[in-house]
Amino acid sequence: MEMSASPGLVAAADVQLPRRKAARPAFPLSPSATGRFLVDARGVPFRIQGEAAWSLIANLTSAEVDAYLDDRRRRGFNTLVVNLIEHKYAQGAPRNRKGAAPFRTPGDLSQPNDAYFDFAAAVLARARDRGFLVLLVPAYLGYGCPPNVAPGNEGWSAEMAQSSPEACLSYGRYVGRRLASLDNLVWVAGGDCLPQGPLEKCSLGVLEGIRESGSQRPWTGHWSPNTLSIDEPAFAPAMQLDAVYQYRTPYPACRRAWAREPPMPAFLIESGYENEKVQDSSPPSRKYLYWASLACTAGLVSGNRPIWLFDRGWQAALDSPGSHEMELLGRLLDTLPWTELLPSGLGGMRELVTSGRGLPGTADEVAAAATADGTALLAYLPPTGREARSVVVDVTVLSGPATARWFNPATGGFVPIGPVPNTSPRLFTTPGDNGSGLNDWMLVVTRSGAPSP
Repeated sequence: MEMSASPGLVAAADVQLPRRKAARPAFPLSPSATGRFLVDARGVPFRIQGEAAWSLIANLTSAEVDAYLDDRRRRGFNTLVVNLIEHKYAQGAPRNRKGAAPFRTPGDLSQPNDAYFDFAAAVLARARDRGFLVLLVPAYLGYGCPPNVAPGNEGWSAEMAQSSPEACLSYGRYVGRRLASLDNLVWVAGGDCLPQGPLEKCSLGVLEGIRESGSQRPWTGHWSPNTLSIDEPAFAPAMQLDAVYQYRTPYPACRRAWAREPPMPAFLIESGYENEKVQDSSPPSRKYLYWASLACTAGLVSGNRPIWLFDRGWQAALDSPGSHEMELLGRLLDTLPWTELLPSGLGGMRELVTSGRGLPGTADEVAAAATADGTALLAYLPPTGREARSVVVDVTVLSGPATARWFNPATGGFVPIGPVPNTSPRLFTTPGDNGSGLNDWMLVVTRSGAPSP
């Protein structure tokens, strides 16, 4: 039996999700008892709803920092990815907007400049006071791990590879002590680079120095593109969150991270950014987030150029389509039992899409997840054009009769489908074009009587 909705219903049923003002989390955060997501100090689940703000510390004034944080908080963001020290992407890199350099002697990790780190600590405290978790990279290495020192390098790989073990350890100890009072941090090793040889040893020295300083904050890793945090063997024992860095289609990588034993909170740290084309990533950027949301269940980080480096026009970009779409996805997940979602075919969950799901790892793959107690089922159909698309979904995993709707990721509206018995798999057909010239939709099925959006 086909459960469909006419394309003409899209505008008529476009009822927005309510805004929810999130309570400020009680830092610090830690993995939940299940290992699937983060919880705050009160045990309240915390889903990463993040944005790449790499150059926040180095490229903004105090007033600009406040304006940015206040805007993102209003839009429901709660997490930022930030470089502690910047090598290239700032107006006066490596100096901040106050003119302070991170090291008294350029590139000498053993000579940190207090003035620079005083400002950095103030920025991180501003983020904490507004309820932001900061995924902080103590020394971003740079894409491709450049071996030679040059001002145009993205990161610090060359300087670090040429540093003594004592200098690397000293820098880690300094940073750990200087930021010890900030309980809103998760440390991020790496930075677009899978370190080897002397660079790996220095990076491990920075990590050990931070830990020796008494910092108990969790660690994750951001290596070369298309890796997980646990893919760097020397660092794997220190990882407490598994960050997925995957272009093209992040869904398979998120599934790999979710399936890890013992469980570790898996989240998407980077995929296709809005206004950027990297490794065949393409618009709309929302598709990467929706794919990932059904397997990287600990949360998501979105990205936008010019926001991530705070280049010309970043203020106007705060109101970009991608910002709205990330906000809408967060509001949808807030209304659902996201902590209980099991990806299709994993954790004892049956394969949820039995026909029309596309090929694994390709641009048309349908992502799906459901709760073990049968109260909710979600399936994301990515954009393949403008036409309607059909899938068969095994709704027998639901624990009773349910109600189905199509969620429009471009607008945040719903198109009703109607009651859905849970007695046999059902055919669902999307309304087609969602108003953005594309045909991606999220199927939302919730058991009757259970909370629903």
